[in-house]
Amino acid sequence: RESYRQARRFAESDAIREELRGMGVELYDKEKEWRSRDGRRGQMFTAGPNECMLSDADIQDRILDREEARKNKDWDRADQIRDDLRMQGVELDDRESTWRTSSGRSGNYSGKLNPRPLSGSTIRKLVAERERFRAAQDFDAADELR
Repeated sequence: RESYRQARRFAESDAIREELRGMGVELYDKEKEWRSRDGRRGQMFTAGPNECMLSDADIQDRILDREEARKNKDWDRADQIRDDLRMQGVELDDRESTWRTSSGRSGNYSGKLNPRPLSGSTIRKLVAERERFRAAQDFDAADELR
């Protein structure tokens, strides 16, 4: 659906929206969220369908170029950069000044990267390690893991 929207093929995009609605799934484009009748919900990813091959530094350079274009009110250039990033699998959120890819990489417009979410097994290992530090009364090390 998103590729149809980006290609401005709104009839096809709307047909998919209606098909999803018939299956009990509503799309909220403004919030970039979907919600199902049974209470499930999730975030819609609106960038391209392929994995982003750009490095974080390349993404950041392009975002800085876009921010410069926006500052100079060169809206055509800013839109062109945004659309190019979207086609390469990078979604921008101007309200939050953040970017993300379908694989979970993310950062903000200032260049600081957002940490990847930890897996359940990694969290369990860290909690167990913290408990070992606490049992050994090494509270400084335990607090660092917190």
